Amino acid sequence: MHVSCSFRSALWRSLAFVPVLGILSCGDVGGQKLYPVSGKVVYKDQPAAGATVSFHPSNAKNELTAQRPAGLVKEDGTFTLATGKDEGAPAGDYTVAITWFEPVGGVKKSKSMNTGADDAPTADKLKGAYEKGKSTITRQVKAGSNQLEPIVLK
Repeated sequence: MHVSCSFRSALWRSLAFVPVLGILSCGDVGGQKLYPVSGKVVYKDQPAAGATVSFHPSNAKNELTAQRPAGLVKEDGTFTLATGKDEGAPAGDYTVAITWFEPVGGVKKSKSMNTGADDAPTADKLKGAYEKGKSTITRQVKAGSNQLEPIVLK
């Protein structure tokens, strides 16, 4: 079978593009597509660095097995979500829970030499005000890339 050079060239270009599609497309966990999600959390006009943001699906049929995308707030207040080990979150409506643990009693965290565990006791700096069941913060993840409205804690 004779194939023209231009056809072969076009075929190779299209095949070379396939891995790029895999990189640009969203992941998928448990059959659900994941979409990139980023946002920002501030507390008293300062970045909430170290806080944990978790998204609880509003329409979860089984709360115990529902996937909860989560992220850690960076020094600049920004976060990105991951579902399990995969970046992104499924499209849908979510209640946002935020916890921000810090050492209590002015004791700094240290790592145990034997276990690597934190020795210092911690407490939620937000006193549970934004934990699951109390939080009134909601956000929607849509198909495609998501830059969410900033979350301002008081």
